[in-house]
Amino acid sequence: MLDFFSLSAKISVPMKTKTFAEIKAVIDNHTQMRHLSCIQSGVEMVLKLYEVIDADSYPEQAIVENDGRGFEPFKGAKSYGGKIVSFTETPYNPISEKAFADCERLLSEGVFPVLSFGWQGGFHSAVAFKDSTNETAFITKTALGKRHTTIWAKHEIWPKQTKTEILAVRFGSGPPNAIKNL
Repeated sequence: MLDFFSLSAKISVPMKTKTFAEIKAVIDNHTQMRHLSCIQSGVEMVLKLYEVIDADSYPEQAIVENDGRGFEPFKGAKSYGGKIVSFTETPYNPISEKAFADCERLLSEGVFPVLSFGWQGGFHSAVAFKDSTNETAFITKTALGKRHTTIWAKHEIWPKQTKTEILAVRFGSGPPNAIKNL
């Protein structure tokens, strides 16, 4: 199995560190459009945090066919207006402290990981980040529209999970033959 952490130095571009207030402002302005577009919404939140797409851009949620497909549409790399973004998914079943340690490692590399958490009988995405106390927390939209930004501390969400998947979203390069244009 490929260890995506060993590739991070090659494909990750350092990003300007964002404060808790900056992260929350970006997410507060974001809209989840449909109930089953949460994974695409999570990826778009990260793309907005990286300033790869504009605040009013929704290229992934525009692809309705991807609703409910999880991380499957995010394999390899995509080009967003000429900016290359690579995606690497790692499942953790059962969930473990290794998953949290890997999440922490990604954050220390300047990567905002998207996680899939069990939610109301299905799964929902959340973006990991460092909160105002520098603790790892998870931010998401829990309803449609711009309102309903929800932030969970680790102790609020992690113990309830039996499995998760982490999607590492890196701004930089990816395998050239796997790049999709959006």
